Amino acid sequence: MVLPGGRSRGCYLCRQRKIKCDETRPACHQCSDYGRKCPGYADTYTFTFRVQKPQPRKTKTTTTKPATVDAVVPLAKTAKSPIPPRHSNLSTRQISPSWQDQALCFFVNQYRISAGSDGAAGFLDFLPGLMRSPKEDDSLNFALGAVSNLVLYNRIGVKSLYVDARKSYGAALASINTALGSSQEASSDRIFAAVLLLSLFIDVAGERDGVINQHTSGIYHLMTLRGRRNLSDTCSSSLFSWAICHAMTHFLMTGDYQCAGLADLLVIADDSTHWHRAVRVSGKISIFMTMTNQPLEAAGISQSQATNSSAPGISAMGNFQIQLIFQFAADIINEIGQWYRTLPSSWKYPTSERPPSGCNIDEDIFEIHPRGLWAPGYVAIFYCAEIYFYMRLISCLGLIAHSPMLWATGHNSARHELIQKMDFFPKRIGYLLSRLCVLIELILGDIRNAGNDNPDVLVSGQAGGAYMLLGPLWLMSHCPFATEEQVNICHKALGHIGDKLGFGTAKNLIEPASQPSDC
Repeated sequence: MVLPGGRSRGCYLCRQRKIKCDETRPACHQCSDYGRKCPGYADTYTFTFRVQKPQPRKTKTTTTKPATVDAVVPLAKTAKSPIPPRHSNLSTRQISPSWQDQALCFFVNQYRISAGSDGAAGFLDFLPGLMRSPKEDDSLNFALGAVSNLVLYNRIGVKSLYVDARKSYGAALASINTALGSSQEASSDRIFAAVLLLSLFIDVAGERDGVINQHTSGIYHLMTLRGRRNLSDTCSSSLFSWAICHAMTHFLMTGDYQCAGLADLLVIADDSTHWHRAVRVSGKISIFMTMTNQPLEAAGISQSQATNSSAPGISAMGNFQIQLIFQFAADIINEIGQWYRTLPSSWKYPTSERPPSGCNIDEDIFEIHPRGLWAPGYVAIFYCAEIYFYMRLISCLGLIAHSPMLWATGHNSARHELIQKMDFFPKRIGYLLSRLCVLIELILGDIRNAGNDNPDVLVSGQAGGAYMLLGPLWLMSHCPFATEEQVNICHKALGHIGDKLGFGTAKNLIEPASQPSDC
């Protein structure tokens, strides 16, 4: 029986002579006794090096062939002939972030606007605080994933983003419906933020029911449910500012301001900031609309009926109601002037453009130039609320000024003063419309030459500022006091917001729609 034994560990010469090597290092005694220099041992002085080109990994299984040695290089020669670098089959590229991470970063970059030291509330400024304690399966995460994936999909068109956006939207709806079963959970900041984000999803997707956002009623309900909590801290105030702007946009487009139930809350709001003061004035304007709806609906607001002394509905208005309406309107005008006077000094911008003569406007009040991306949209909404108020006031004065039976009710100083200013209000509206065009350019740039812009260049936060312009642009494009050039600017701005910033609703608002009730 043959026993093969182990591999010899002797030096090269002893193995060649087929004698037992004593394995003394660095040189064995057998070679010294033989009178030869020991050539060394195999495990020290030689190694195998295979030169191979990197090849793509094959999908099919192939039979493994014995490896062949392309070169056997003695170590002693490597110092003179350096070994060529070995090419690795492993990729050295970094792993790309997931689509969801990229979508979230892109969304925050385009929409979030930080609060300013000048009283600007900002947009989506609540996200960092709410996301410090993330919950994987809650309404806020689902809603945030839905809108962020949709925003990036509108930009680059990757279908998987659209699918994920729809799945997250459905999951957010289910999670919110579950949370509404508990009043405590329903009034939380995370649920309120989730509903607001879903309303943004509808506008990005362009899926409004006409001009009505399907989540508006839910936002109203949660604002009422939260009550004083709306103003309890910075995060809640940031959420409330978005909700109020959403409510005002809905009001501008439909004439329906359901937040009248929040009148008590708005009255107790801190009026030390111009933003809270604007909210209070806007709330009073909505109350004025509610007060005058019934007589105007009964009398009609057409010019032919406005000058008819026997117009229906006039006789139904008692003297006390008439005095209350005009006194309330005078108070609103005074508060509007006070709001302009108390704006930050950094917003007051010297310009050669002055209100037209006969506009009855203090020149030092209206020359404002708001900074940042949030403030112009906020001021635009306030301008539109003011325009809406003046249009309603013109309708009321048109019905009342020529009614002999109302003059017989006695002298009323507020009514008399407003009737004297009746010719000034259209000029004031025209001036505000011209200032709206300036605000549009502050956010979107010179949209008259929008075709020359680079479509790949996006300004951080610009989409958030543009979002606040949707209501003002719609009202301005349907206002009878707007010039043809101003209407064209609105249409270009809506097209710009829809095409470049990815708002589907903006494109839909260009289509002809019902006019505001006072237009």
